[in-house]
Amino acid sequence: MIVLGIETATPVCSVGLVRDQDVLAEVSEDAGRRHSVVLVDMIDRALEDVPLSRDKIEGVAISSGPGSFTGLRIGMGLAKGICLASDIPLAVVSTLEGLAAASGVTDTMICGCLDARHDELYSGIYQSGSSGLCSVQADEARSVQDLIAKLGPDTVVVGYDIEPYEQRFLDVGLTVRPSVVPSGAAVAYQGHQKLRAGQATPIDQAAPNYCKKSQAERLREGISA
Repeated sequence: MIVLGIETATPVCSVGLVRDQDVLAEVSEDAGRRHSVVLVDMIDRALEDVPLSRDKIEGVAISSGPGSFTGLRIGMGLAKGICLASDIPLAVVSTLEGLAAASGVTDTMICGCLDARHDELYSGIYQSGSSGLCSVQADEARSVQDLIAKLGPDTVVVGYDIEPYEQRFLDVGLTVRPSVVPSGAAVAYQGHQKLRAGQATPIDQAAPNYCKKSQAERLREGISA
């Protein structure tokens, strides 16, 4: 089964193609806020690298968040459009699960993280084993202090752009990989596992998981209160 993975949750825009256990191609670039401009071209470049025609894609895996609100909406919209147009299934993959997979860490507890600002991290905890990644703690935004208190001593903390928090994890003896690059291939791989297990998400039910409200929403609620 050939699965296209799309990762747009951070400034790093990445797409990957996976066939069963093998990565066929991956194209990534620091797109900043230009995901809508570069994403379709990146998919075409990945297909050309194999080479492969679009009609050979049998499923799509989308990084669903948390992360950039705009980036997530762009990626989700395109993923759903491809699935609808080609009548193929969609797998929704947590961005933090994708980071855990991209880290290459195995056979231990992994905490995937992204900066949520205001001394908070988006975090999801996974057990890595012979059968892959198993979610232990659902994605959520929590203070760095609360997260540290929650983690076991053998947990490996992995994340993208979390260097400002690295020393605080090191101070309590945790292993940290603070600069794991988001990977469309990792998202495709995790999505492939879900599709093979019959865990496709109905397209009309697929939506980004922001984990917390945007600043604009919080300001509106504060004003209305």
